[in-house]
Amino acid sequence: MRTWTRVVVGYEASEPGRDALVLGELLARTVGGELLAARVETDGDHGEAEATAELSRELTAALAGSSVRFGALAASGSSPWHALLELVESDQRAGLIVLGSTHRSGIGRVLPGGTAERLFAGAPTSIAVAPRGYAETAAADGGTPLADDLRVLAVGFDASPEGEAALTLAAELATAAGATLRVVAVGAHIPANVEPGQNPTPEATAFDLQQALHDAVAGLPDELRALPIYERGDPARVVLEQAEMGVDLLVLGSRGRGPVGSVLLGSTSSAVIASSPCPVVVVPRPALASHQ
Repeated sequence: MRTWTRVVVGYEASEPGRDALVLGELLARTVGGELLAARVETDGDHGEAEATAELSRELTAALAGSSVRFGALAASGSSPWHALLELVESDQRAGLIVLGSTHRSGIGRVLPGGTAERLFAGAPTSIAVAPRGYAETAAADGGTPLADDLRVLAVGFDASPEGEAALTLAAELATAAGATLRVVAVGAHIPANVEPGQNPTPEATAFDLQQALHDAVAGLPDELRALPIYERGDPARVVLEQAEMGVDLLVLGSRGRGPVGSVLLGSTSSAVIASSPCPVVVVPRPALASHQ
């Protein structure tokens, strides 16, 4: 299985930080990996050793009920996104960065903040964003409730290398979680006033995509109970509608013209991430190059 051995969480003692920690713990637990919570000290009031020890104490309390191995790292830096980027670039075990949503997001919705937006411009690892409020109110003993196991995953599929990369990772996560998988493909919309014989290109494209979708699903393990879903219309709208139907995690591919081995959002993935009701993971291109 080509998944992560280390999940890096951009953590601070705030609602977005707790949301990211809960999602990071879930993903690390799912793949049997290690969690590393990283906090960037930009004010310089504490030494790194002291700040790391303080962060470790916070994590011990927050993850008291978890079986996941975890570590803490507090580093000085001018910006969180740059520090996280340097961390994952220097650690081959780090295959995922997990972040929370900005306070501008609605409750239960994903909306990346400035750190995530910077990392989406070319990070070499998958990036996950938790919806605002993903972590429930802290338990009475000061701990953070853990997220339930993943049950249903969905992945956007478009028969491109980036779509294949997203499908590969989604299938691996679903297998590790014992979850089911929905594979969503969206064909071009054909205007109602166009006769079937007048413009064959959308029809041919739709047929090709439908065939590719069914071929891809047929190649997945039977235990995933993978469901192919094909619709016409706006890709972002269709994927978001599917995400509303009991999906625990949504996986997307990067923009096809992005740097090799990096994350770069296109218009569809940007629109989905800005409104998703569930956590979203975006995979670098091509074909999980950073997870080899």
